[in-house]
Amino acid sequence: MNKAERELLLRSFDDDLTDSESSSVDKLLRSDQDAAKHFANEEAFRALVGSTEVLSFENGFSGRVLAKTHPVPTSMRRVNLKRPWLFAAAACITILFVVGTLWAVQNLYSDTVTRQASFASTEVVSLPDGSTVVLNAGSSITFPRSFAGNRSVKLSGEAFFEVVENDAPFVVQTVDADLSVLGTTFNVRAWSDLEQRTMVHLQSGSLRVDDRDNRSVLMVPGDRVAVYRTSGLAVRVPGSAPSPTSVDWRDGIVAFDGERFDFAMAELERRYDVRIQFTDVELASRKVTYLPGSSKSVEAVLTTICSIFGYEYRQTSDGFNIESP
Repeated sequence: MNKAERELLLRSFDDDLTDSESSSVDKLLRSDQDAAKHFANEEAFRALVGSTEVLSFENGFSGRVLAKTHPVPTSMRRVNLKRPWLFAAAACITILFVVGTLWAVQNLYSDTVTRQASFASTEVVSLPDGSTVVLNAGSSITFPRSFAGNRSVKLSGEAFFEVVENDAPFVVQTVDADLSVLGTTFNVRAWSDLEQRTMVHLQSGSLRVDDRDNRSVLMVPGDRVAVYRTSGLAVRVPGSAPSPTSVDWRDGIVAFDGERFDFAMAELERRYDVRIQFTDVELASRKVTYLPGSSKSVEAVLTTICSIFGYEYRQTSDGFNIESP
């Protein structure tokens, strides 16, 4: 979910949306797990706050927050506030407290668990059946606290799975496809906000990939399959050799094999927790191949990639800008 989509979700609570905007919200909630969770949390938070009025900004949302958590006598409701920033700060603190409480309660009593890897790091997740998942930076996985019957998880981002053999099927759900296995090792990449596809690389065992139109592809070790969001068709990626980029990230190695420039920069942002900006729109769709064979600093990676395209990078206070020389 990008910034514009997040703002549209928030506006849906306070403004009258056009038919086109309402349709966009409905589609976003159906297709993006993070957006649906964000919408549910916002809805629960606003229901908790209610409509109580308070002080001189009694009709505002922050006023309702204070009224719910710090009621004041009626005689104070018409006070002329000389330092409203104090109450605004109190409202912000209250909002953070309520949201944090809601999040903690939701995770404590929920039947599902969500784990997310921070930027510039990976995270190893142990599933209830003993299977192991390695999350790439910025990726998240949601799964039941205990598997009853089918073993089903939801992935946003990129992860490497080592699935223990079991009579119950193991299903990985992404925005584009369902992956069904019994016991195998494979890599999945499904960034809903950056790519219009789910990429799968099978290392061992067998794997069936089903797209959203119930068409399937059976994979054998070494296969790479792409499920495209627009066509919904699962197709094998040309080339018999597996891409090194599909597994090297677990060893801290950054590698790109014919990736779009904008995707490569977003990947560097996650892997190194920096901000990378560029203004040349034509640069976004150009293909990047970078196979260093060992881990490098972000400066070393940018130096090589920029030199390929004849660009330069300039360090800023929070990251880098890529510019024409």
